Amino acid sequence: MTGLYAVAIGRTGSGADPAALSTLAAELERGPWQGDLRTRPDGTLAAATDSERFVVALAMDLMRRGHLGLGIGIAGDEQADGAEDSPGAAAATRAWSRTRTAPVPIIVDGPAHRQAALLDAQSALQLTGAIVTRRSVPGHTAVGLMDRLGSQTEAAAVLGITRQAMSQRLRAAGWQSELAGRRLAERLLRVAAQR
Repeated sequence: MTGLYAVAIGRTGSGADPAALSTLAAELERGPWQGDLRTRPDGTLAAATDSERFVVALAMDLMRRGHLGLGIGIAGDEQADGAEDSPGAAAATRAWSRTRTAPVPIIVDGPAHRQAALLDAQSALQLTGAIVTRRSVPGHTAVGLMDRLGSQTEAAAVLGITRQAMSQRLRAAGWQSELAGRRLAERLLRVAAQR
């Protein structure tokens, strides 16, 4: 399995449901992974992908779920792959180990000569993740409907509220800020991974 971004996903605290990773693995196997999603001996999930959009979406999904952290590894000039000893996988493992103490558990790691770009990508992911972690349940529902339906009018109809009420709910949920943060994080991951 090869990809530009290696990821390691694991529980970040005692509040995490032990079955959460199994449920997540079943859901993620339908995603754009290149090869199989693996459960590693330490209980974390590992995979690789070339899609920064998927990495950012995964990060925000984990923040929505809570008690799960994401380590993102970028191999740099060498090909990232899913092998346990690859530079990308090693960077993802190092990154994941630091999520347990991070206020927003998304860490990006990679080559030392790219630390500024890696930190920029991590900062964008953490700022966007902070928006998601502070969102209310009604806010998550509204944003989820917008992701699926793409129309405030349709989403409002599903919720049985007016379009104006839907707009207020999305504003309170920080939906526009999240979208801007996602775009920024994708761009900064691309910069950090440039060969």
